[in-house]
Amino acid sequence: LPGKHGAQDKCAEVRCFRLATTLHGTDITVVGADPGMQDVVRLAINKSDGVTAVSGYLRDETRRMFTPKKEISVIPNFVDTAIFSRSPDPELQAQLGLGSEKIVIHISNFRPVKCIGDIVKVFAALTGHIDVTMLFVGDGPERGAAEIRVRELGIADRVRFLGKIDDIVPLLSLADLMLMPSNAESFGLAALEAMACGVPVVATMAGGFPEFIVSGEHGFLLEPGDVEGMAAKAMELLSGNDTWSRFSDACVRQAKRYETALLVEQYEAFYTKLLGMP
Repeated sequence: LPGKHGAQDKCAEVRCFRLATTLHGTDITVVGADPGMQDVVRLAINKSDGVTAVSGYLRDETRRMFTPKKEISVIPNFVDTAIFSRSPDPELQAQLGLGSEKIVIHISNFRPVKCIGDIVKVFAALTGHIDVTMLFVGDGPERGAAEIRVRELGIADRVRFLGKIDDIVPLLSLADLMLMPSNAESFGLAALEAMACGVPVVATMAGGFPEFIVSGEHGFLLEPGDVEGMAAKAMELLSGNDTWSRFSDACVRQAKRYETALLVEQYEAFYTKLLGMP
């Protein structure tokens, strides 16, 4: 939309419909933070008949930034556990040059908020204690710096930068741990998908993570920037098979609470109420 007045005209055109808006994250934290777009975002929210957000964190951020007139309902992101299910592929393992070592994975768009540098630091600490390989999946502005840093640290042979990959289930099925040290996360869908594949997560207490990751059950949550703490908890998970199995099983059970069909029911109930249907 070109601007506030264009948005208002467009909203007026569709008043024969009920307008529902779902907030996913960057629509608020990036687009909404742009001074040139704030009026447009505020108008779109306030002209909506109903608004949902994928986490309580995002709902609260929206309230703080825009003081919307409408109540915001929280319906979390979901995962199809029929697709996201652990199924290791020995051929892929061989293609990646992986053996019996532990596998740590990170999947993101490599934006600064993802704190890729902290992942490198945590992984470097792990290499001094256990046989481990790091898989970076995705691409973005921080990838180049990470590639340089792992070479400087002498651990490049233990790191794979795989770029963007559409089907991540085979990679998650090989992983023993996901690292997500983000400074902020509107929900953290990559972590939920990892959990569905039985992969415990070491993440931060930022954003939506605490809403579905119970620290000490599905992984561990630490303060953003606590590299030493993250490395210690990662070691704890990767060093004991019984501990890892307990966390892995708990992750799968937790992910089933966010099964697609269950959350679709919540959306259907929301839309039904919005339409005034019985």
